[in-house]
Amino acid sequence: YDSWQIGTVLQITHETGNNDNIVTTKILIHYDGWADRWNKWIIINHNYADIVSSRFKIRELHTHTPYHSYLTDPSYEACEWSAYEGRSTKCHTCSRKCCMECYYILEIPKGSGKYQCKSCLDK
Repeated sequence: YDSWQIGTVLQITHETGNNDNIVTTKILIHYDGWADRWNKWIIINHNYADIVSSRFKIRELHTHTPYHSYLTDPSYEACEWSAYEGRSTKCHTCSRKCCMECYYILEIPKGSGKYQCKSCLDK
């Protein structure tokens, strides 16, 4: 799939050049909710062109993916979410994009098309 996924960094390694400058950084990513066979190394060469292109491989959490309960509550299992198959919607109160499978989002009032997320409901 060519979609954004939530991942956990498992390992970071650096390789240095002749003058002990870091020339390559390797980051091992495990995609949450997916089997280990989907783990991926992201390699960043520390030249300007590669650093600029690497910005398109890694983004801050929730830039393209919804909030999930397992990210803040370890009693939940990771949700296998896909932009193509996952159901998410925005909270009418805080505008967070939330997973409708695990983040406890309710339509309030029912039939209104306006949803509130777990965090806003708890306030």
